[in-house]
Amino acid sequence: MPTFACFTSPGRLTAAQKGEIARVCTDVYHEEFGLARYLIQVIFCEIAEGDRYVAGRPAQPDLVWIRCDLREGRSAAQKSELLHRIRQGVALSSNVSEEAVWLYLCDLPPTNLMVWGHIMPALVEGMPKDDNWFESLSEPLQARLRPLG
Repeated sequence: MPTFACFTSPGRLTAAQKGEIARVCTDVYHEEFGLARYLIQVIFCEIAEGDRYVAGRPAQPDLVWIRCDLREGRSAAQKSELLHRIRQGVALSSNVSEEAVWLYLCDLPPTNLMVWGHIMPALVEGMPKDDNWFESLSEPLQARLRPLG
């Protein structure tokens, strides 16, 4: 947790740009919130021409929209910093203006989140304390996740 879903026009991003955006989202989230990287995923979706509208008109092809589902419990200041850093990194990576990047953060209660087959614990003072959660995982899964940091 979190999951970043990145929506663009078909062919808008190269494989290298997708990799860079995934790195930006993962690094920024990890740096801002201390969350283990093996809990962060980024998914890319292409929306066909004619399937995306803004103001009732076909959307411009340079728009990049990212929805991030995350565990609730972070302050407005923490989320603002995350939004600004990701917007900047995504704009650079995708070669669009910062105004073409739309980001939505969607808070979810931890009781509604199951990751790697286990329900996520609540945050403590806005930060993860997931050691007990990690220890509840099977030893083979722990061994699989440790190298992912």
